[in-house]
Order: sequence, then structure tokens, then C-alpha cells
Amino acid sequence: MKNYCSTLGVKISTCYQQYVRVISSKETEDETVGQRQYQKGYDIFCHDIIEERIVKNAEIFRLTKLLHIFKDYVRKFESLEVASYTKYSLQQRLRRTYPQLVFFKPARKNLSCLVFSDNLTTADGVEDLPIEKGDSSETSGSDAGDDSIPSVKNPSPTSVRDLYMSAQNLKAAVNQRNFEPMEWPPTAAALNLASAEHIVPCKLNNVLAWVIGASEEPVIDSKVKVDDSVHHKLLFVLQDIMQLAVKGKKLMPKYLSLGMAVRHMTGSAQLIGLLNGLGHCSSHSTVIEHDTALAQQNLNSSDALPATIVPGEFSTLVWDNIDFGEETLTGKGSTHSTNGIAIQRGSHEPSQRQNLPLVRRKQRSMEVSPSSILPYFGAKKHGPEPFGVQIELVGNVDNQKGARLIDFSFHLLKAEYGDSIPT
Repeated sequence: MKNYCSTLGVKISTCYQQYVRVISSKETEDETVGQRQYQKGYDIFCHDIIEERIVKNAEIFRLTKLLHIFKDYVRKFESLEVASYTKYSLQQRLRRTYPQLVFFKPARKNLSCLVFSDNLTTADGVEDLPIEKGDSSETSGSDAGDDSIPSVKNPSPTSVRDLYMSAQNLKAAVNQRNFEPMEWPPTAAALNLASAEHIVPCKLNNVLAWVIGASEEPVIDSKVKVDDSVHHKLLFVLQDIMQLAVKGKKLMPKYLSLGMAVRHMTGSAQLIGLLNGLGHCSSHSTVIEHDTALAQQNLNSSDALPATIVPGEFSTLVWDNIDFGEETLTGKGSTHSTNGIAIQRGSHEPSQRQNLPLVRRKQRSMEVSPSSILPYFGAKKHGPEPFGVQIELVGNVDNQKGARLIDFSFHLLKAEYGDSIPT
């Protein structure tokens, strides 16, 4: 000991005290007070949520959700506001009280950590959660100064039986989905995102969102929230799955909407057939049938205005030629027509006028009743008389003589001197 201390240049009297002392972190007065804050509400919260639901029922909670529930308990049983209480304070307090709790941090940093009991096995649902790469560590309530959140151990490979049973569970959810009968022909009110979301069951939506990494929220009773850009693509894929599951016996909003959009934009039956073969839209026959039914419904309506147009509201009308311009040998026999659109601002009160649905008859064409058209004879154009009275127009050129002389003089100077004349 003497040689060791003399080597370090330290006196023998202080060597033992300096190099053999126990290093410990003393809790400050603020930390001690924080552990005893809202004790009544904390005890009831631990009994109802931590012990009954997380430990006994093996449920999984987000830390933000636990903090929200804890604040509700304090307001309910102690009539106090706890706006300044943080997630970190609650996490450290729960670690001291329940060492068996695991605080799992997801890979996405914008999500709160998951809280569950250490007796939760992979078969109970942990295997579906996102796992961080690297060595796992176990939690311990005695490590009060450890700020790191341990990760769950990587689960073993899932057996074929588990995958098959999960697929059968999703299949049952799809088969039990009740499809509400869609009125024929479907209009814009039925072909929207809300209708597509109503068709897809929650289980199928959430599983696919977990598979592509769009969400890490372990819920099954409601649909998880994803970004809008991902939500639209995810919804389109889900409709493809539902279409395959029902073997095309039900109409999906995506299939009818995309087929009609391609027909109006390109008019190509081959392109619609190609997309239909790839499983993206309805067949060309169905699209023609849908378009014919819409035209027939419009003819059957007693009102020339569409059902979405509200009478009495300010409207903007735009009309233009929509000539088809078929190629003929003589140039005769081509189709000339005029079409227009009506634009209105969104109304808070929906229109009471609704078109009556039709019976689907697989009709791809329609016959319009003949109507007599007044003959037109070409003649010299002649406009209407103003105000119903013939007015004699008199021109006065005397006031223009001065301006004409000035213009004539400018052109003469311009021709003689070129660009040197200022303009």
C-alpha cells in the first residue's frame, strides 16, 4: 500500500480515503418530493392500470397514454392539475415501484415507448412489434440512474401454424364484412375515400400497415393512423385484396372510378383492358355499362340540373365545343357537339333533389327518342336591332383629322432619319 501510494505521489494518510471510498448518487430534495407527489392518485392508478391491466391482463400501453390516464386520476381523486408532470418523471416512478415493467422504445423516434410486463411472451403480441437491431438488455428497478430504455429480445422465427392461423383470422374478418348494396349506377357520392374505408375491415388495414412500416401502434379495434400520402396507396392495395377475396362479385370504388377516369381521358378500350388484366380497374364492358346507366338516369330525371347543383346559389357556367372529329373520306358525317360545366362553392346544406336508382340490366348502349330539329338556312348575318328601334349610325371624322396629321408627319420623319427620331 505504501509503495502504491508513494508511486502515485499521494500521502499515506489520505490514500485510503480517496481510493477506497464508495461512489453513490444522493437523491436531491426535489427528486424525493417528486416521488411523493400526488400519492393518492398514483396508488389508485397503479392498482387499476398497472396491476390489473398491464401485469395481470398482459396489456400494452404507450407511455403517453399512461401519463394521460395518470393525470385524469389525479384530477378525479385529488382535484389537482398536473400539467407540469412529464413522461420521464412517471417512467422513473414506475420503474422504482414495478421493476418487472419493460419500457420498449420503437425504432421511430416520434413514437412514445411501449410499456408492458416482462412476463409477456412473443405469442401474446410482442412479436408483432418493431424490434431494434442489436443486443437486448433487461430492465431493473435498482438502476435508478440508467436513462436508457431497454429493447425487447428478438423473437424466434414464427411457425407455419402461426402464420396460417393469422391468415385464417384475416380471412374470417374479410368474409364477415357486410357489404351494403350499392345503388346503380354509382355516383360520385358513392365513389369516394370514405366508401372505400368502410369496405376494408380494421384487422386487414392494420396488419398491412404494420407490414409496410406505416404504423407501429398495436391496436386491433380501430384503424391505425398513417400519413395521407401512404394512406391513399394503402387503401388502393386493400381494395385489390378485397376484390380478390370476393372474386369480383362486389363493386369497389377504386375499380369503377379508375375505369371511368381512363375512359374519359383517353377513350382507349385497349388501355382499360390492360389495366383490368393487371387487376387495377373494371373491365371495359362494365365501364360502358356504367356510363350508359348514368346517361339513362340523367334522361329519366325530370330536372335538367344534376342532383349536386343547389338552386339559387351563385354558379359559374363554362361551355365549349367537344367535336369528336372522326376521319371520313369527304369530311362529312363527323360529330359536332357542345358541352358545359357548372361550378358552385361547397354548400353546407345538401340538395334535396336525388336521382332515382335504376335496375342493372347490363345495357351497354341506349336509344334516344327521335326529336324534330328545325331546319337551318344559311343567310347573311344580321344582328338584333338595339332596344327594338332602328338607329342610324353617323360617323364623325372631323375630330380625327389632327391625330391623323400627327401620325403622318411622324412616319415621314421616321422614313428620312430612321432610329434617330425619338418615339
